[in-house]
Amino acid sequence: MMPLLRRHTGPAATAAALCLLMGCEPARVGDASGSPTRLLTSSDLQAVVERQVARDARALVRLLSDRDPSVRARAAFGLATLQDQTQAGALIEALADPVAAVRADAAFAIGQLPQQAQAIDDALLGALATETELAVRRRLVEALGKVGRAPASERLAEVDPDSPSGADAVLALGRALARGLATPPAVDTLLARLMHADPAVREHAAWGIANAFRESTWTGRREVVFRALDGYDRSDEAASQLLRALGKLEDPLGRSRIVDWLGTSPVWRIRAAAAEGLGGTESADEQAALLRALDDRSAHVRGAAAAGLAQAPLSEPELERLQDWVEAHPEDLHTTGALLRPLAESGRSAVVLRWIRALTPEDDTGWRQGIEAAALLPGEEASRVLAEASRAPSVAISGAAVRALVRRWDGDRSDPALHSLYYDALVEVLGDGDPVLARLLPLLLADSVLRKLGSEQLMEEARAAAEVQATAESEPAALETPDWALLRELGPRPRLTLETEHGAVVVELFAEEAPVTVQTLVRLAREGQLDGTPFHRVLPNFMAQGGDVARGDGLGDPGFRIPSELTRLRYLRGTAGMARTEKDTENSQFFITHSMQPHLDGAYTAFGRVVEGMEAVDLILEGDRVLGARVEADARAP
Repeated sequence: MMPLLRRHTGPAATAAALCLLMGCEPARVGDASGSPTRLLTSSDLQAVVERQVARDARALVRLLSDRDPSVRARAAFGLATLQDQTQAGALIEALADPVAAVRADAAFAIGQLPQQAQAIDDALLGALATETELAVRRRLVEALGKVGRAPASERLAEVDPDSPSGADAVLALGRALARGLATPPAVDTLLARLMHADPAVREHAAWGIANAFRESTWTGRREVVFRALDGYDRSDEAASQLLRALGKLEDPLGRSRIVDWLGTSPVWRIRAAAAEGLGGTESADEQAALLRALDDRSAHVRGAAAAGLAQAPLSEPELERLQDWVEAHPEDLHTTGALLRPLAESGRSAVVLRWIRALTPEDDTGWRQGIEAAALLPGEEASRVLAEASRAPSVAISGAAVRALVRRWDGDRSDPALHSLYYDALVEVLGDGDPVLARLLPLLLADSVLRKLGSEQLMEEARAAAEVQATAESEPAALETPDWALLRELGPRPRLTLETEHGAVVVELFAEEAPVTVQTLVRLAREGQLDGTPFHRVLPNFMAQGGDVARGDGLGDPGFRIPSELTRLRYLRGTAGMARTEKDTENSQFFITHSMQPHLDGAYTAFGRVVEGMEAVDLILEGDRVLGARVEADARAP
């Protein structure tokens, strides 16, 4: 039976509400007075976090009944990371807690549950009907968007967009739509929000539409999207979302608007979204627009245009234009590198190999792009280029070259002149002990052709390396645990400064939200391990990712794991988060978002915000490096 839901009033969330209305996050509401949780000094609260790291759901549920409201709130917050569906009932009961912070964290945790249920809908809607604290209402609305079923979307649509939680309700409605769980009246409401005066409301509505823009859904409704887009200022961030949406449709009126915005918006993120929307186009006019965008002042837009052209079916004259552009811009490795694939696929070996041979050993990104293109080329020369690259001092380059050779082997196997080339390259890499290739090379060296060149001892070494790697993968390192002494030294909001060739990027770290993540990055910075690491993955208008201290190409294993720590921080422009392959696989790799990315909220550990230097983040390209990293403790450290 659901507990009786009580109405709560008072000053508990006043400070948090003001902060949330301004788009920031509260330091932490831990009791009825709105004071911080005292996590860094309270052994009771630290014990709750340790139960969270240990993934002890039963212990956290017991703590939901603790006499201390800060403990109850932290326990509910910890259950959000565990995402344990069996604890839904306990969290629903916590929605009736007399303290606002507990109710807010219980709502946040419910929003992280993996499954929908009628009881969850009833509990969230019932709580929303009686709740008066803004901070709690916002979490209830967020949870409805994440886990509510279709009927809940109509309740979200009823929230006044001009109310304090109005923009949250629009985002939640967008989430429901993206999950395919919005009723037709709710969809119409979201469309109407596209023309709201509040830019946050517009952008949230546009995001929801962009992530659910299907031909069948939008028949007869496109004119609403067109009118909204036509009415936007050319700097309106909502436009980038609608351009993404229109790029999914084969509608001439929509696509002509994408071309127009690509050539006229002053905001690089909007132009990049437009270029992405034209990716793979068969239209000569749209391909011409992408060709013009190769001369855009933003490297990100040029890269997006190049990627779009690389996906498109190009005619011979257009391929000639690409070749001319590549040869005329040898200094722009990021753009020209992205154009190599269609040139390679069209058989233009000479220009691709000439481009590769002009690279310097320091051009890691250029080499990786060139290697991918060379792997598509026919002929002995391309194989020899890859074999040379396999001996590069950079493990990122050598590893990419060997993986390309492995993909080419079936085609080169019939050429005896290449057998020793392959064998020598593979043996040399095997001797380097690269763990990424350790499981791949034994399979290839066991091939009958290559085996004739080798020995049983070599095969034994290859098998042993594979077994070592398999054991390491089957027995991953234990999760890191909180170092409370270090965290007390750092304080609740230490700052991590990343010096880049484009300027300093200062990230404020949220130690009380993600303590293990923060301590890990601080240690890496203090030990100098982040110095020199590249941003190995940069996706325009999405994020810049770096922090691979082991290899520098995103495939490295630093030898430790840290737990996922799902936090209340939303992925807005400038949010810092942790990369992962699945839950509890985080290590040293992090990313910084270029723009809002709500689909990451509560899915990837968000641990900080850029407070200085977003203009530098905007300029970071794949291969740019962290020149140095330093940490400044919070002056409020206990």
